[in-house]
Amino acid sequence: VAAEAPVAAEAPVAAEAPAVEAPAVEAPAVEAPAETIGALRRPALSGETPLVDAAFATLVYHVTRFEDAAARLGADGDGPAERTADDARRVLLTAHRVRLAVDAFAPFVPAMAAGRIVAALRPLVRTLDDVLDAHRAGRDAARDAALVRARALLAGGRHRAWGPRARRLLERLGAQHADGLLIGDDFPAPPDDLVGQPGDVPAPSRLRHAAASMLWARYEAVRAFEDDVAEGDVPTADLAYHLALAVSGLHFVLGIAAGASQVSARPLAARLDAAEARLAACRHALRTAEITGADRPPDRTVADVWAELASEDVRRELAEVVAAI
Repeated sequence: VAAEAPVAAEAPVAAEAPAVEAPAVEAPAVEAPAETIGALRRPALSGETPLVDAAFATLVYHVTRFEDAAARLGADGDGPAERTADDARRVLLTAHRVRLAVDAFAPFVPAMAAGRIVAALRPLVRTLDDVLDAHRAGRDAARDAALVRARALLAGGRHRAWGPRARRLLERLGAQHADGLLIGDDFPAPPDDLVGQPGDVPAPSRLRHAAASMLWARYEAVRAFEDDVAEGDVPTADLAYHLALAVSGLHFVLGIAAGASQVSARPLAARLDAAEARLAACRHALRTAEITGADRPPDRTVADVWAELASEDVRRELAEVVAAI
């Protein structure tokens, strides 16, 4: 996941991204900002952006990118191995970004529908991991067999239902966006202060009301690896992968929160990008050794990366971004 960062270094969600090819599947049939459908530009979010709009624009962008990548992989024939691996990697990345987008805005979207969308991606993600692991290990037969399984999943009933299910969720958000709502239908109720009637206390409505907690929660998810990384000098491939994905989640939400902060997120984004790259390289090396039976010497990469992310410098950089939202 680290090899292509989920967000750019400086206010990535607000940046003008170059247009990409039109998706191979029909875009969600909902009213949407011009920058998210059509040209399919990365949505520009600021602290003033209503949470309904932020959730809608972000999910439209990443769902459309995933369906485009999945259509390309599903349509490929027997092409060059590198191109096929790149297509599989693109689907894997976009699937993780759908997951991260759903998770980031989970309190503000229909919980059961969002959960089903993410759960349906799990078998495909596992199979794509098998494709890329076999490719890196030079196991061409295993790679091709995993590709067959991945394409079968894309052609199967669960995936055929995925697009319509995702579009129904987007249509629900899109209708609220079109109505100009600040408080969405699925927003959780604010805490009861025992003074007024239910509904008297305002709920968070704009991105700046929630971005700091979204960002800090993702950092706490990285800090939670403390006990696991302290267990030894030879981490497992799974541990490296889980931590890489936790860092990827922090990096992703930093991209959402950056537009709401008056402090540049570039230094922290660069740190996270480097941390993802190191963890991904460690995971790939460990997994290749597992597949080929090669010995792996002691490796402190996972523990060292975690220690850096838990350091005072990183906490200060993150706190500055949070405090300026």
